[in-house]
Amino acid sequence: MSKRQITTIASVVLLLVIAVIGVATYISSRSGGANSADNYKFVDSRYEGISSKIDTRETKKEKVAIEYPISGNSTIDETVAHAIDSEYESFHALVEEGSAADEVPSFTAGYQITTNTEHYLSIAVNVSHDSLGAESTASSFFWTFDKRTGHALKLRELFDDPDLGVAEVVELSRAEARKILDKQEKQPGNVADFLDQEQFEYFMVDHGALFFPLHKGAVLPSSYGDLDIRIEVDELRDLVKEEVSRELFGFQQTIKAAPTEPAVSRSCAGERCIAITFDDGPGDYTRKLLGILGTHDVKATFFVVGEQVHNNKALTKRIVKAGHQIGNHTWNHPDLTTQTPEAIHKQLADTNAVIREATGVDPHLMRPPYGALNPTAIREIRSTGMASILWNIDTKDWADLDSTIVCNRAVVSAKPGSIILMHDVHKTTVDAVPCVIGELSKLGYRFVTIDELLGETTPGTLYFSAS
Repeated sequence: MSKRQITTIASVVLLLVIAVIGVATYISSRSGGANSADNYKFVDSRYEGISSKIDTRETKKEKVAIEYPISGNSTIDETVAHAIDSEYESFHALVEEGSAADEVPSFTAGYQITTNTEHYLSIAVNVSHDSLGAESTASSFFWTFDKRTGHALKLRELFDDPDLGVAEVVELSRAEARKILDKQEKQPGNVADFLDQEQFEYFMVDHGALFFPLHKGAVLPSSYGDLDIRIEVDELRDLVKEEVSRELFGFQQTIKAAPTEPAVSRSCAGERCIAITFDDGPGDYTRKLLGILGTHDVKATFFVVGEQVHNNKALTKRIVKAGHQIGNHTWNHPDLTTQTPEAIHKQLADTNAVIREATGVDPHLMRPPYGALNPTAIREIRSTGMASILWNIDTKDWADLDSTIVCNRAVVSAKPGSIILMHDVHKTTVDAVPCVIGELSKLGYRFVTIDELLGETTPGTLYFSAS
């Protein structure tokens, strides 16, 4: 073999070796996140059962500091690492294009755990980087994983009715966002334009609440800062699947499945039946009320205002889906004795229409605002096929706004067949409901809907109780 041939072969072998080393380096960097085996170390984290893989390095072009969580479940770890690595690769590509900054661009990534039970892990990744002299940018990712499978639970999977559950979370999140921004004296316009179901695909759990850590710039301009949204799950309790409710949210009592429509389960003959009714909603405290009623397996009747239904259709649907009865309380709560026949008819018809749209139910009961009726109003109510439901126990919850007084009034006046008037638009009223249920239960009362209490009703007739 000639010297020239030997030289040629050696050159080819060298090129092959270089190529193999290059491929191996690339594979190593891909499999180990944004690092190689020489660039990271393992340390214990502050979270039980979780360790950290630390990658810190600095070159003339970039500074990198990454903390990867190691949970022991490869699927979980790979999901989190992939999110971090994707961000790093975007940053690194910009760095390779060249930076106009005086300082070396930096990339940092870390994580936070809010829930770590036997079966579930809630984790958020926070990434921050700057490049090409630009302002520092941040992003976040968050999940709740099932440790047994590595599956990242989607918000929809929490609910028996996924569409209704997610819609309620979005509405609650918008309300929470408005409170946060109002407190900061910031006005982003219509929050609904910024917050929709897209931001709520995944979720975290933090001390029994749903948690959505939305980084600055994620939904609003960066100048607004971070938007951390917490939703107390008590407001969603009747919607959450029973099999995940206990461990994820600490629910202590089974919520019984309710029929999709109220039904007369059995006659009240010979029983101490009583009906709790709520007017003027649905409102800000109705969700919490539904959770309380579900906890105690109590059914109630809601006389809803058309305007409120129009603005809270998903919540109205929840009322019926939880097995409660729904009735008409006019469109915007006027005194019917001051209205023309045409105006009364429109108040009732428009409200029935929006209730039907939200729930599929055609109400056959109504309650006149303030309990005010005259022959004209009664005639128009009869023409719509509805009976008028009044009350014989007025808690006057709107006047006192005191939970103890409200509970006492409901209990001391109770008789079998009574109809109790309350309003779910007051926080103090909703706070009084556990007391009312507890005390009347001790006295042997069974809580029923108006249909269960009265049976068949006659259009145009006034009912104050079952007596």
